[in-house]
Amino acid sequence: MEAASRLAVQEFRLPVEAWVKILYELAATFHAWPRNRFKIIELVTPLYYARIADFVHSTWDLSSEEAEQVVEQQAQIFEDTKDYLLKVWEEKSKLPENHSGEWQLYD
Repeated sequence: MEAASRLAVQEFRLPVEAWVKILYELAATFHAWPRNRFKIIELVTPLYYARIADFVHSTWDLSSEEAEQVVEQQAQIFEDTKDYLLKVWEEKSKLPENHSGEWQLYD
C-alpha cells in the first residue's frame, strides 16, 4: 500500500483478483468482529476509490459494450473465488471474540 501511494495516478493498478480477496477478507472480518465493525468500512473506502480509479483508467478507451465485458469478467472472478470467501469466513468465525483481527490472506 505504501509503495502504491507513491505511484502517479496513471501508473496505479489494483487488480480485480486482489480486490476480490480484499473484499472477501473484509466481509469475513466484519462478520466475525463483534465490536468496531464500522472501522472496516473506513478501511475499505479509500480502496474502493482506488479500484474505481483503476477500472476507469483501464476502460477509458473502450466502448460501452467492451467495458460491460470487463465487468462481466470481473463478476466471474468473484464467482470463481467463492471458495476463498467460504474459507476465510469459516476461519475468521473461529476466532475468539476479543481477537484483534490480524490480517492473514488464506491461499
